[in-house]
Amino acid sequence: MFELFIAMVKEEWRMHSTMFGSLSFALFPVMIFGIAFMGAFLMPLVRSTLPAGNLSLIIHTNFLLLGFMVGAFGLLGNEVMNRRFGQASLLAYSARSLPLSEAHIFLVFVIKDVIYYFFLWVFPFG
Repeated sequence: MFELFIAMVKEEWRMHSTMFGSLSFALFPVMIFGIAFMGAFLMPLVRSTLPAGNLSLIIHTNFLLLGFMVGAFGLLGNEVMNRRFGQASLLAYSARSLPLSEAHIFLVFVIKDVIYYFFLWVFPFG
């Protein structure tokens, strides 16, 4: 299980670093940290300007729009991946060629995504 997890993390890193560049993708959490730091630094100024209810509505609307953008990219992702990488097969879709069950591959994929994107998106906010 651990070998499959490491292979999926490497696959994810290679895929993103090929699309965005290794250095740019590696520094993405630093950019998220900078944005979160600026937001925390400017929060007293924003609170004096906007009521808490409006600020909460704006933040939730931003997250809703981010979700729509991610969903739209997910719908177009297959076409983008085919144009960028050709007919590359990913480990998540290799249950027929590997001696592993689909459930096992799916479990490792979900664990990989949770950990990978936690360190990419959530951890820089802390």
